[in-house]
Amino acid sequence: MKNKFLISILLSLLILSSFVIAEENNEYSMNASVYSQKSEVSPCGIATFDVIITNLGQESDTFYLDVSGVPKEWYTLTHDSVTLNPEESKTIYLFITADCYSKEAEYNITVSILGKSDTSVDAILKVKPDRILEIKTPEKLSGCLCEDSSSKAIVENKGKYEENVILSMNLDSENYALSENEFTLNSGESKEVELSIKAACDNTPGTEPLELEAKSQNSYARSTKTIQIERLNCHDFSLSYDNEINVCSGEPTVLEIEIENTGTKEDVFTVSIDEMDYSEAVSIKPGASEKISTVLTIQEEKETGIEFLLKSSYKSEIGSLKIISEKCYGVDIQPEANEIKIESGKGILLKAKIKNLGIKQDSFKIYSDVSWASIRPKTIALEGNETKEAFAYYSPEFGALGVYETMLVAESEKSKDTETIKINVLKEVEEATTTISEISTTTTEKMADTSGPNLLQNKSIKALVIAVIISLIIFSVLYFFVMKGD
Repeated sequence: MKNKFLISILLSLLILSSFVIAEENNEYSMNASVYSQKSEVSPCGIATFDVIITNLGQESDTFYLDVSGVPKEWYTLTHDSVTLNPEESKTIYLFITADCYSKEAEYNITVSILGKSDTSVDAILKVKPDRILEIKTPEKLSGCLCEDSSSKAIVENKGKYEENVILSMNLDSENYALSENEFTLNSGESKEVELSIKAACDNTPGTEPLELEAKSQNSYARSTKTIQIERLNCHDFSLSYDNEINVCSGEPTVLEIEIENTGTKEDVFTVSIDEMDYSEAVSIKPGASEKISTVLTIQEEKETGIEFLLKSSYKSEIGSLKIISEKCYGVDIQPEANEIKIESGKGILLKAKIKNLGIKQDSFKIYSDVSWASIRPKTIALEGNETKEAFAYYSPEFGALGVYETMLVAESEKSKDTETIKINVLKEVEEATTTISEISTTTTEKMADTSGPNLLQNKSIKALVIAVIISLIIFSVLYFFVMKGD
């Protein structure tokens, strides 16, 4: 029973609420409509829409209007808002002027009416130009930086009337040009205009947008077209060479210059060295490399600067080489004496220093022009500026008396040095020679004299003195102890 009572109360409240809501809805209500919901105009043409608003409520209400679906700068409303009494109606006018350069399009327009009750109405605006210009060109053009190129632009009148056309572009005339800028086109007529792209070697490779505009002087007709202009580095190169070269004086040296074609077209490259009266040309394909070489000989030891010029079809570059000419090979043989005396049937040793005067390692043969000379070592390998000794032992044949001029030679494939050794062969040795071996013998004899009995006598005296000193020390110690005991 209690549950049935609660349910009855809830149903009563729900019915009461429905009546209250219905009553409130009747207080504020409205209706809106558009007279002629569709309009078609040309660019710059006017479209008008009549929006009729009626207050169906029981109370006065203010309605605000908002337009969407068309650019804001195109339309104008006679009223942004309106206040209506119950059962009162009012017509609001929406005026639209299509942009003079708008293309063919359809716009879905919504007019929203906002108050204590809201609604909206829809309309359609179709813009259909009757004066039309169109530009036809490729989307992208590619050309070499250092070469002239061209393309065609076609301007067509697709409208119903004659048009006096001005054709222009957004980039400077230093790099681009049009064969014609002004012309008249009848309906359905077209005009072909040449677009020239001028060589610009100093420009940077890359892509830039070129915008063409065809505009009528007697109407709203206008058209634009953007072309991506790609400028390619078709003729370019890179050089590879040693900036500093060390060469051997008096020897031919090969100079090499490597050229890489970094462009996109095959090209001819010419290398010229004026001071050598040298010039050579070579054709290289894109991405390939070639070496150009020439032989140079510098006789003196010095530093030389050489400039060369590399030219391609549209580019040139000056290179510089530093050539350091050095003495790579040379030898000097220095005997300890150039005149010696020797007794027939005996031998004498002569030392000689062999020096590599060059900067490169070399191997030298050491020899004499007489058969009664023995040389050791016969071959000496020396690093640059290194010095080593060689030994020449002379022993003339028995009975070979007189003065002989012999040659002591150090020789390699690259260099040679000769010293004259004057040898006086005597029957009997008349005077002491000044050779190193004799000096060594004399020195040895003197040392033998020093290390004999005299040396032994000196040692005995030293031993006697030491013994006396030790005895005196011992005696002093004993005396000290004896005196202390007393």
